[in-house]
Amino acid sequence: MIPRLTVAAALIVATLSACSAQTDGDQWFKTTVVNDSHVSVVLRAPTRAELHPGESAGLTLNQNSNPQQIEVDSVDGRNLGCLSWRTGAALRVLISRIGTCDSATRSVGR
Repeated sequence: MIPRLTVAAALIVATLSACSAQTDGDQWFKTTVVNDSHVSVVLRAPTRAELHPGESAGLTLNQNSNPQQIEVDSVDGRNLGCLSWRTGAALRVLISRIGTCDSATRSVGR
């Protein structure tokens, strides 16, 4: 009986160790950026995304970086500003809400 309990306990510990090794403390948050403007833009997110008018992009971001901002450029590379929000508050972010970039806030993808 004791060997079975020992084996069972060892398996539980190994499973819990493996599970905790795969989580690094990050909390992931899904949001959608919608281009509700009349011009194409480029998001400088973890991966570059070009959005034409009416298009949207789904992003999975680290909720531990709060607030967040994504730099937005014109298609020709000119910086238009940043989209800023607090994670957990916005499931949908509109390009029309673009503002100035805050140098104290870490940009997503930088």
